[in-house]
Amino acid sequence: LEQKLNGLDRTTRDITGALITHSHFDHMNLATVRKLTKEGIPLYSGHGVKERAIEKLERGHRAAVKEHIRAFRSNEEFPVGDYSVTAFEVAHDSDGGCSGFEFKKAVHNGHRKIVYATDLAYPSRAVKKKFMDCDILFIESDHDDGMLDECAEIPEYIKEDHIRGYHISNAECCEILEDVLKKSQKVPEKIHLLHISETINTEEKALAECRN
Repeated sequence: LEQKLNGLDRTTRDITGALITHSHFDHMNLATVRKLTKEGIPLYSGHGVKERAIEKLERGHRAAVKEHIRAFRSNEEFPVGDYSVTAFEVAHDSDGGCSGFEFKKAVHNGHRKIVYATDLAYPSRAVKKKFMDCDILFIESDHDDGMLDECAEIPEYIKEDHIRGYHISNAECCEILEDVLKKSQKVPEKIHLLHISETINTEEKALAECRN
């Protein structure tokens, strides 16, 4: 985290808030949770995710984190820095639930809208509606179907139950984007592809399929 912030000429002191999507270790790093808590940076999560964080932490850190994490309810609006944030539920196989986030900020000609969603099953109509009319969209493009089929290191039950069941492939990402953009009144300035697997995808494959 510090290295990435340094690359942007920033430090943790520039963070106005941190949002936790779900309790899997690659999204809720406990060392980072402890550090941000110690520095007084507001943390936000769903009630179930907060409970999982408290359970996983060493006893000496539990009280501080319990006090520090601000738990939100789905579709509840709350302020973080200059943005108004609304969390929405997405389907994922994680204890405590999983959230995507809609950020809105007032500007001179209306509002600026950013949506972030990763680690989700194929989205419902309601979630797709959240993706519409964004200025910036962050969306998962986890794996390439061909690379997943050929990967012998991953057991078949994990491929089916976890990866195909709860992560969006490059092809599915394209299908979702096509549907969302057809129904939107404006085209996003940027679309960021997230959660690109290091073993069953490449950035080049995700970008090429999306651009095509």
